Parts: sequence; structure tokens; C-alpha cells
Amino acid sequence: KQWYQRRVAITAGGKVKDTLTKEQQAAIEAEEQCTKLESMKSKLEDEVSGLMDQIDEEQDNNFKISAQKRALEAELSDVKSNIEILESSMKTKDADLHRKDEALTAKEGECAKKDEEMRRLADKQKSLEAAITDLEVSLASASEKAASLDRAKKKADTEVKRLTEELDNERLNKATLDKNLRTKET
Repeated sequence: KQWYQRRVAITAGGKVKDTLTKEQQAAIEAEEQCTKLESMKSKLEDEVSGLMDQIDEEQDNNFKISAQKRALEAELSDVKSNIEILESSMKTKDADLHRKDEALTAKEGECAKKDEEMRRLADKQKSLEAAITDLEVSLASASEKAASLDRAKKKADTEVKRLTEELDNERLNKATLDKNLRTKET
């Protein structure tokens, strides 16, 4: 129907040249729009690639942090086990001290050593617990970053899809305009 109306307008008014110029201008504008959209698509694809690299890096960091956390938890478990062993040992030593007055001086020296080792282990336990807390915070932060990057990637993918569809529509319009232009030139 549009083609017929254009043909009637061309033959009725004798404005073939004006119509052809308008068609050519529309084709040039469509081509420029396609170029702009392709540039935007390329930029968005680069951004998506960058986001994917960041996601990979954050996932690697998460894996490393999780491994460190597991190692620290195992070490903490060993420390707790050692503390329990030492506490049990101290109870035994205390009972022996009460039964053996003649060895009191020697046993007090052993207790002092055990107390020092317990304090050292308790300090180590506190520092390990603090390190685990820091790792858990880092892991939570990294997880939030990964989630944020996933959302940004989805948004960018949606934008790329929309721009791709818009580009395809512009190409179709350009092809139609080119076809009409060739038909009018003949």
C-alpha cells in the first residue's frame, strides 16, 4: 500500500528526484543508526566481558577464602582438642599434687608450665577465631560482589539483546529502503 501511494505521489507530482533524495537520505540515516547501534553493542559486549572476568576473579577469591577458612577451622579444632587434653592433664596433676605433698614443688613447676601453654593456646585460639571472623566477613563481601556482578551482567545482557533487536530492525528498514531505492532508480 505504501509503495502504491509513493508511486502515485511520484507520477502525480513528478517529484521523482525529491522522493529519491528523501529515500537516499533515509537510507544514510538508517546506516548511521546501524553503525551507532553496532558501536554500542560492541561496547556493551566489552563491558559484559569485563564483568565476566571480575566474576571469575571473585569466584577464585571466594574459593581461596573458603579454603583458608577450612584450614583455620581445622587448626582451631586441633587447638581446642589440645586445650581439652591439657585441661584433663591439669586435673590429673592437681589430684596428684594433693596426694603427694613431698613432690609439691616439682608439681607446681609443671602446673605453671601447663598454665603458660594454656594461655598461649587460648591466645592462639582467640587470634584464630578473629581470623575466621575476618575471613567470613571477606567471604560475605565477595559473595555480595559476585551477586552484584551477576545482576550487572544480566542487565547488560538484556541491554545487548534489546540493542541487537533494534539493530536488526534498523537493518531490515535499511534493506527495505535500499530495495525501494533500487526499484525507483530502474
